[in-house]
Amino acid sequence: MQLLTAVATAALCAAPLLAALPALASEPEASAPGCTVVRTATDAEGVGTFVSECRWTVAFEFVERVFTEDDLLEDANSNLGDGVDLGDGRSINVHTPGFPIADRQSTLEGEREPLPGGGFRSRYWQSARQAPVEPGRVQVRIDEGTWEIRPGEGGGTALRYEMRYDAGGNLAPWVVRRFQAKGIATSLDEMRRAAETLAARVTPAAGEAPQTSR
Repeated sequence: MQLLTAVATAALCAAPLLAALPALASEPEASAPGCTVVRTATDAEGVGTFVSECRWTVAFEFVERVFTEDDLLEDANSNLGDGVDLGDGRSINVHTPGFPIADRQSTLEGEREPLPGGGFRSRYWQSARQAPVEPGRVQVRIDEGTWEIRPGEGGGTALRYEMRYDAGGNLAPWVVRRFQAKGIATSLDEMRRAAETLAARVTPAAGEAPQTSR
């Protein structure tokens, strides 16, 4: 199971939500269509906690597939490498920031539960049993977060994401923090577009034949 973490726009009119998410108190540090990203806390080690809220018009069923099907998730995110399910409740998660920053690796565990009124909450955290780091990669120091994804009225989707992350290695937390909000916003926008593409293939316009995979 690959669980998303993010390292490092066409206006979207959000549909009214079935269950509104709490408003964020801080000013956004980054945004993407339908999404805002804020830093709500920075601990004594300089590691920031980021919270994102999104309201998308794309139907929940397609967003759910992008978030829960490994192939769709990896294809949708430019900063995710090939994850490995270890078969014991752990998965190897790989972040690929791009040259000159080395790929980051963390071994994660997670759990998922349904939410009242529909949707789900997924929580992930670093396993106490970290898999050996592959050559050329760096061990992530902190990698944990929570997703809440709900259906909205009119076929839309509401999403909330909270993340705490430290890339480890020689990257100081303040360097990572400087680029994190933008990286999260980019990843969220990639997933939104992936869900919209999936929806267009499955539910084509009237008179058009559904697209098939080859």
